Amino acid sequence: MIGWEYVDNGQLKSLAIPSRIAANHAETYIACGIAGLGLIQVPRYDIAAQVANGELVEVLPNWQPPAMPITALYPHRRHLSRRVQAYVEWNANLLKHPLAQV
Repeated sequence: MIGWEYVDNGQLKSLAIPSRIAANHAETYIACGIAGLGLIQVPRYDIAAQVANGELVEVLPNWQPPAMPITALYPHRRHLSRRVQAYVEWNANLLKHPLAQV
């Protein structure tokens, strides 16, 4: 059984759904969806092009999964180099807008 995650009234819920295919890569799920093998749940940014060109169609738009966090790990801030700090800030600004629009 695969867990289908969604948010309902601000609360995370999971629904066990029987499945004949299981994969651990978004690309595999996307290929299965394009092949018509069923519903898939992958990050929106991974399928933006396929949705835009009609290869995939969004279903259940009111039952969205929670947003996935993005984390940067680095040594303790006391010794944080300016290069690392600049890189983390650059990535945060770079990813904030495209992910919000997808």
